[in-house]
Amino acid sequence: MFSEIFTYYEDPSLAIGEVVESTHYSCTLSSYSLGKSPRIGEFLTIRTPESLLVGIAVASEIVPQTPTAMVEPLKKRLEDLESIYVDLSERFRDLTRVLLVGYWGNNSFIQGLPPFKPKIHTLVFSMKKDHVELFLKTGNELSMRYVEILVTYLKQEFPLILEAHFRYLRDLLGRTMLKSLILNSIKYLNLALSDKDFMRVSRILKEVI
Repeated sequence: MFSEIFTYYEDPSLAIGEVVESTHYSCTLSSYSLGKSPRIGEFLTIRTPESLLVGIAVASEIVPQTPTAMVEPLKKRLEDLESIYVDLSERFRDLTRVLLVGYWGNNSFIQGLPPFKPKIHTLVFSMKKDHVELFLKTGNELSMRYVEILVTYLKQEFPLILEAHFRYLRDLLGRTMLKSLILNSIKYLNLALSDKDFMRVSRILKEVI
């Protein structure tokens, strides 16, 4: 199974960007197309030479290509600027922060921090729907154990990112699957959150459904 899944992420032309910063729990993706970064909450696959890492897009920004560059207002429509400055997209970087929530090991996807961080220039792909469904299962049971990682590292941003993540899952997998995933996530959220934060998250989840 691994070779089939791994092969899907071998074509560089399908990659949406590559890693430009890396830590043991997150990495930064630089998108190849300006303004076309992954949606917040989306699952991403990071292809290392040895394995596959799974991440979730949790933040995004566009910055000048040169850190010291100043961006001045030009009072023109973006489409006009793109025709005047043909290299406009090359002057900026579209960066996405990706939180690592799993990896491939022992012939299956494992939810949890990977044993190693991705190297710089590692290719990043949007995760295929079939592979998202596979990642969300432990054996034959649904599992959202990885939400504990989101709680730990996102802190104050967590409720908003969780909402975006569940909206992404709803659009990708449908409402029926989403309801089952939310029910599964509650036991992990209940352990990781204070009563006050759990009530806040519960209200958000009701709105998403």
